[in-house]
Amino acid sequence: MLARRPKLPPQAPPPLSPASDTRTPATQPLFVAGRGNLGRTLATAFNAAGHPALLTPARKGLPSLVRSLESLPNAIVFLAVPDDALSGVAGRLAEAGGRIPGTVAFVHLSGAQELSALDPLGADHAVGSFHPLQSFPEPRPPASLRGVVVGIDSSSPALLRRLAALARALGGRPKRVSDADRALYHAAAVFASNYVDVLLATAVKLLQHAGWGEKEAIAGLLPLTEGMLTTVHKRGPVRA
Repeated sequence: MLARRPKLPPQAPPPLSPASDTRTPATQPLFVAGRGNLGRTLATAFNAAGHPALLTPARKGLPSLVRSLESLPNAIVFLAVPDDALSGVAGRLAEAGGRIPGTVAFVHLSGAQELSALDPLGADHAVGSFHPLQSFPEPRPPASLRGVVVGIDSSSPALLRRLAALARALGGRPKRVSDADRALYHAAAVFASNYVDVLLATAVKLLQHAGWGEKEAIAGLLPLTEGMLTTVHKRGPVRA
């Protein structure tokens, strides 16, 4: 069940502020639909940054979300659902028709999906993407988003400015990632995260073949890996 929301008057969004300015409309309601690790992290981070966000279940909570949006024309809804569920959730929201004001914006949190994943909503609402370039094996504290790139996109300039300001409010670094660049962006993220994990797992297996225990191998290899990452941070990958 959604928590009681404050009654807030509508207010037009301001223009995009300089990078050091993290303001967004003070009265702008934010909703995060999805109680997974990313959804909980994002809602907690928004609230900690002074931008009240209500966390709601993505599927069972949609009827309550629609009722809430009926009187909140300035709201942004972040859809924190798995990639393969995006179109279905967008379709269910689109079925609400005119009950949701056309000025409500919907934003997905996928690093791989294009804006077309929200096509069921795109005809009547501004849509966008907001992807923290970080892994979320568990809910993370708000501080974990500081310095993290946040890939944003929208065909609406006003929504794009709002998303950039919200990313800065979290301590993140907004970077526009268009649909044309989405595949390369996601591939780079896979190489830098998933593949590093696979390589470390392979290294651990090699030491296990030499008679090491798994924990012993991990403890031996992690300082080497961490040292390499520190050097990459200082010198770049080629010089490292």
